[in-house]
Amino acid sequence: MKKILLLLLLVACGLAPPDAGMTVPADNTTSVDTGVQKGDLVTVNFELTLENGTVADTNNPALAEQNGVKNYVKGPYAFILGQSGKVKGFDDAIIGMKLGEKREVNIKPSEPEIILNLNKTIIRNRLVTIPRLQAFPLGTFKERFGKQAIIGDVVFSNDFPFKYQIVNMTNKSAIGKMLLKEGEEYVLPNTEWKSEVAKVTEEDAMFYSEPQDNQTISSPFGNATVTFSKSRLYIIFHPELGRIFNYTAEVNENGIGIPMTFQVVKIHDAGFTIKRYGSLADKNLKLNVELLEVTEDVKEVRESRSRVKTSVA
Repeated sequence: MKKILLLLLLVACGLAPPDAGMTVPADNTTSVDTGVQKGDLVTVNFELTLENGTVADTNNPALAEQNGVKNYVKGPYAFILGQSGKVKGFDDAIIGMKLGEKREVNIKPSEPEIILNLNKTIIRNRLVTIPRLQAFPLGTFKERFGKQAIIGDVVFSNDFPFKYQIVNMTNKSAIGKMLLKEGEEYVLPNTEWKSEVAKVTEEDAMFYSEPQDNQTISSPFGNATVTFSKSRLYIIFHPELGRIFNYTAEVNENGIGIPMTFQVVKIHDAGFTIKRYGSLADKNLKLNVELLEVTEDVKEVRESRSRVKTSVA
């Protein structure tokens, strides 16, 4: 009777005895091994190969030498997963791997091929107009001109064909005004011939290009020949098949020039074709990788912003 009264009292107080039919679930939780994740410090052996089997990148010195790979990491490659600096898709292919695991993954191109068709002949006006005012950054002014910028001073640098007089200053720049006279001759930047000063105004200077007829000049694609009429220059390129060179190409919708490495891949009657060279981003690749070491959660890795998409007409 006393036990029944005690049980009723406990229930009335919102309590229950430990043997009143209640059970405590057992702790059967086990950790799940999800493999390596972004932010882990990983060490791997790897080979990146092209569709034709050529090794494009590796940490194996023997394979690198056999395939002409010049810039590579010798020996096991350690990096923060998500920040390898390799082609896009390299880090993602390693996510989830476990220590000692080997994996083979196909990596699709992350960028389009950049192929440009160029004309063998370009036409330029013989009369060129250049603004007389030029802004020079104060941070590099002394290094460039050998003295501090002072209003009224006349300065000269081998980087420019003209002398300049400093006419104004801002917080960041010294404003120089080109000093020259009509009839003087100068070799303008990015040319290999003399140009005569045809006219000078307060704002501009006009130059008349005077190359020699059939003058041979250099170009990124190989030699070129210059001919002219009274008002036009005709620059005729003689591209060299297989030539590798640096070239600034406008490849996005904003018309912004991006310096890249190209190769002349085809020559035809009126023009020639150049193709971006040395980039793995526009290639189908196969990655063979082995995970050697792991240190977890070394660094938080932020997702990088999407690249500006490029297109070629």
